[in-house]
Amino acid sequence: MTLAQPSAPARAKILVVDDIDANLFAMNRLLSRLDADLYLANSGNAALGLALDHDFAVILLDAHMPEMDGFEVAAILRESECAALTPIIFVTAAHTDELARRRGYGSGAVDYVAKPVDETILLSKLKIFLEMHAQRRQLSDALNEVHRQHELLNATLASIGDGVILTDAAGRVQWINPAAERLTGWQRADAEGQGVDTVFNVVDAGQMPLANPLLRALQQGTTVFLERDASLIRSDGVLLPVSDSAAPVRDRHGDITGGVLVFQDASAARAKSSELKDLAETDALTGLVNRLGFERRLPELLATTCDAGRQVAVLFCDLDAFKPVNDRLGHKAGDIVLQEIGQRLRQVTRAQDLSARWAGDEFVVAIPCDDRGDAVQLSNRLRAAVRASIDIAGSDCSVHVGISIGLAYAADHNWDPAVILPAADAALYRVKNRGGNDVQIAA
Repeated sequence: MTLAQPSAPARAKILVVDDIDANLFAMNRLLSRLDADLYLANSGNAALGLALDHDFAVILLDAHMPEMDGFEVAAILRESECAALTPIIFVTAAHTDELARRRGYGSGAVDYVAKPVDETILLSKLKIFLEMHAQRRQLSDALNEVHRQHELLNATLASIGDGVILTDAAGRVQWINPAAERLTGWQRADAEGQGVDTVFNVVDAGQMPLANPLLRALQQGTTVFLERDASLIRSDGVLLPVSDSAAPVRDRHGDITGGVLVFQDASAARAKSSELKDLAETDALTGLVNRLGFERRLPELLATTCDAGRQVAVLFCDLDAFKPVNDRLGHKAGDIVLQEIGQRLRQVTRAQDLSARWAGDEFVVAIPCDDRGDAVQLSNRLRAAVRASIDIAGSDCSVHVGISIGLAYAADHNWDPAVILPAADAALYRVKNRGGNDVQIAA
C-alpha cells in the first residue's frame, strides 16, 4: 500500500516505511505538523518504488518487516544513484540490541528512533534533517546556476568573432576561443601553458616589438589598449593588423588572479581608414593630392630623402592667363583646364615625386633629385606641357595658358617645410611680377 498527500514543488518530502497500517496512520498524524509532504509505504518494495520517483529529505524506515526488512531496503537505497545520499532513520523497538544497531548503521542508517516514538525527539530530529535538505538543495541550485553561467559564457566566447585569451596571474595562457585560434594560428592545446607574449606577439608599424598589452595590464592593474597601428605576428609569420584591449581579472578580495585579452582583425577597419584619409587628402577636381595631404606628406619625403643623401626641390606653380578663361568661357571651362593641367603634371613627374593642387589655379610639386639641374629641367618640361593648347569639351574653342614657377631647394632652407614653402612662394611672386611664364629660384 502507498499513500501520498498532494505536494507543492517547493516543499520537502519525507518517506515513512512501516508494515503496520496503524503505525503509518500515527506517523502521518504526527508528522503533518512539519512543513513537508509525507509519503507512506507499507513494504520494502513500495518504499523502493517511491524512492526511485522522489527526492526525499529523510526516510523513516521500520527495521523489522516481512519479505524485505529495513536493513535490506537501506542497503539497496545506499547503492542506488537516486537515494544514495538520503538520510535514513531506523524506527525500531526499544529492546533492539547493540548488534542490530550496528547492522543498521552498516546498512546506511544515520540515526535510530525507538518505539514507542518520543514525539518531541522525533520532530526535533526531523526539523534538523529538513533544514539540512533545504541547505543542500540551495547549494545544488547554486552549483547548477554556476554551471549554467559557465556554459553560457563558454558558448558566448566560442561563438563571437573576437579573439579571447585568458591567462593566469603570471600571464600563462589558460584558454583561447576558436576566433583566437583562427586569428593567431595557434591551436588551443598548443597555446595553453604558453606565455601570452608568445601566442600574442605584437609589433608596431615599423615592425618593432611592442610590450604585450595583457602583461602590461597585469603589471599595472588597469585596462590597456594596443597602439593604433599594431600588428600580430601569427604562428605562420604572417602579420595581421589587430586592435585589442586587455584587463586584469580580480577575485572578491581585489587580488589579481589572471587576465583577459580581447582582440579583433583590424585589416578592414584600417583599409577603410586609409581610404577615408586618401579621400580627405585628395583634390576632387584633379585627383591630385590636396593641400592637406601635401603638408602631411612633405615632411616624410624630406626626412627619407635627406637620410638618403639626396636633394629635394619644391616647385610652387601658378597658372598664367587662367582668369580670362573663367571670365570668357565660364567656370566649367575653367574646371576642364585645371583637370587637364593636373593630368599633364602627372605625365611629366615621376611616381616618387609629390604633386598637389594647392588652391585655385596653384599647384605645388616636391621632387627628390641628385642635383639642382634636375629640378630646373622638370620646371621647363612642365612649362612646355602646360603651354600646349587645351580643347574645351562641348565647344569649338581651345585655350592656351602658361605657368609661373618658384623653386626652392630644401638644403638651402634647413630642410624645414615651414621655411621651404614660403621661400618657393616668394620666388613665384617675383616671376609673376615680371610678367610670368618663367622659373625663379629662391634666394
